[in-house]
Amino acid sequence: MRPSTPDEAINKQILFRFSTKLGVLPTDNLAGEPVWIDITDRNMSGSYTLDPDQQKKLQAAKSKKEGTFLYYRLPGRAVLRVYNNRTTFLDQEIQVAQFGNVEVISSSIMGKMADTKITFDTTTGAVLTIE
Repeated sequence: MRPSTPDEAINKQILFRFSTKLGVLPTDNLAGEPVWIDITDRNMSGSYTLDPDQQKKLQAAKSKKEGTFLYYRLPGRAVLRVYNNRTTFLDQEIQVAQFGNVEVISSSIMGKMADTKITFDTTTGAVLTIE
């Protein structure tokens, strides 16, 4: 069984099966018609770590001991499609943290005396605001 959170693109994976008499069924119950899911990475990055430029900047800052760092995930975009042989139930572009990139916020932008507040999106991990 696959994990419930995608770490790669998914193509025509059975999400569940559905029977008009029995309702929603597990994927292995052949009494129902399959309902599939596709998740397509719109970024096409395949990058789940810091890109080379970010790594260089981070290493330079660490060598200068510029302070601590906050790592967060900038979510990527994906197209989510749920369908069966007759109907498409959902075809929508969504944010998916697993397809995004790791970004760094240095403590130097916050200042030593500043009262900085960072608000994160609890669903995707994206930074919403920095005050």
